[in-house]
Amino acid sequence: MSKLKSKIAIIASVLMLMLCATFLSACSKAKTFTTVDGGLSITVTSDFKEKEIAGQTMYLESKNSIVTVLKEEFSLFTERGYEPDSMTEMEYADLVINANKLDGSVVASNDEQNSLVNFSYEKTVSGRQFYYFAVCKKGKDAFWLVQFACTTDKKADFQQTFIDWAKTITLN
Repeated sequence: MSKLKSKIAIIASVLMLMLCATFLSACSKAKTFTTVDGGLSITVTSDFKEKEIAGQTMYLESKNSIVTVLKEEFSLFTERGYEPDSMTEMEYADLVINANKLDGSVVASNDEQNSLVNFSYEKTVSGRQFYYFAVCKKGKDAFWLVQFACTTDKKADFQQTFIDWAKTITLN
């Protein structure tokens, strides 16, 4: 009889854990954020709050990760002797890596719905080590750099999540 009670207790515990996990995941609903100019939208979770940060077009912050969005108008590239109309997202990504002396290489991943030109790197900021996943997009009049970041100890937890969120980026 005690073996039966143990099995029932184990099953009840597993069901309770599943119920709690379902409840907690339901608390974080998908939420779409759009830049002030309406040029880019991204869907992450409702855990994120939009904040102002100098030098960024949009900045989103949650307890465990951030998203930064930078719009770089084509005129900035023209002024520096580049031809942005003929530049690809891959070339823009290489330019970002080289200009910022980042240790990363550009990857283009494709699935049926998206092409993600991206790179990742790690960097120490204020004494803490961070993992970054950056995505480059080309719009009608600008390149967009969207970066997702978390502390390196959470990298394994966020790698796929960052990719999933990146796939929701739309240019308007």
